[in-house]
Parts: sequence; structure tokens; C-alpha cells
Amino acid sequence: MATVHYSETVNGEHREYYLCPSCAAMEGFAGDSLFSLFSMPYKTTQKLHCPTCGSTLDFYDTHGRFACPDCYNAFSDSLDQMLLKMQGADRHKGDMSSAPSEIDTLKTKLKQAIEVENFEEAARLRDEIKKLEGGE
Repeated sequence: MATVHYSETVNGEHREYYLCPSCAAMEGFAGDSLFSLFSMPYKTTQKLHCPTCGSTLDFYDTHGRFACPDCYNAFSDSLDQMLLKMQGADRHKGDMSSAPSEIDTLKTKLKQAIEVENFEEAARLRDEIKKLEGGE
């Protein structure tokens, strides 16, 4: 009988699996909760409940989502701990792809070196940029 529910979303494709305990153990799902994987105090989190919908963190553990928008406030302390352990931060820091690349930074330094007529430094920076871009 399937008692373990596992769901995943990869590249926008959602899949759900229902496994018996022995198959789940063979696949590496030993029945540990998400909170135990991140050393969260599961017994204390079970006592918390959302004042709006009445759900507990067990609902999140089972379904992978909160039951209502107010759950985020009700479980904020546990959520902060979990995000900190999973992502290394508990706040979103934005799109890091907009940060200047090393090559962009070197090109800026190259322009500055040329402007002040520091041609030895400019040549060194030019060579470093070529190396990073895959040239010789």
C-alpha cells in the first residue's frame, strides 16, 4: 500500500509519486520530514498552527506548500530557519545575473588605464581579458 507521497517540479513539469514504505526506502526516501533534513525541531513545529485555516507545519511537510496566505506569517520563524539552511539566506537578494562580470570589470579598468596612459597595465589587462574570453 502506498503511504509515501513524493512530488517534484522540474523545469515546470510537475510529477507525483506514491510509494509503499519499502519502495520509498529503496529510492532513498526514508520517511524523514523536510524539517528533520534541516535539523529543525519537528516536535515544536507540530504544535504551531495557522490561526486562519488551522493547518500545521505538517501540512507543509506533506504537501510542499502552505494551506493559506496567512500560514507564511504563522510559521515565519520556522520558515526563516528553513530558508537559511536551504539557501544560505532568509531573504531574496535579487537577480545576480545583472551583476557586472569579471570581464566587464576588467574592460572598465582597461579603459581607465588607457585614459591615464598606463600602457603596461593596459597591456596586462588586455591579455587577461583575452585569456578569460578564451583567446590566447
